[in-house]
Amino acid sequence: SSSSSSSNLSPSPRRRRQRPAAAPAQQAKMSEKTFVGFSKAKPEQWLNLLLAHGLFWGLAVPAVIEFGYSDDNESRNEDFGIASGPSGNGVFPLLLTAVLATTIAFIVNIVEYFSASEPTKISPKSTKEAEPIKANTKI
Repeated sequence: SSSSSSSNLSPSPRRRRQRPAAAPAQQAKMSEKTFVGFSKAKPEQWLNLLLAHGLFWGLAVPAVIEFGYSDDNESRNEDFGIASGPSGNGVFPLLLTAVLATTIAFIVNIVEYFSASEPTKISPKSTKEAEPIKANTKI
């Protein structure tokens, strides 16, 4: 009688409910590309863009606002060095170039990401393993 009571205590197998297949419209919506997807796929693009803009707006623009962009006496700092201008340290033209380059690269990557039909996967050049060099082989 104890064996019959223990068999009643064993858990009955549960059946999982299967989800119905997603409608084609839902599948298309799930495969849509978003800026969040772009951010996950290309975080280095965001890093480059934010770093370049941070440096430009934090260093170059304040230097030009304070000293102008010329070789006149108004462009000289307290040590009589040219802080900003054609003969200055180059912070403005260098960082302007960096901002333009990273912004263009960012826009190109966004366009490529959203226009590509599938995410690009990097595949190895060769799946063959390298053969070991034989001892008697001359190099």
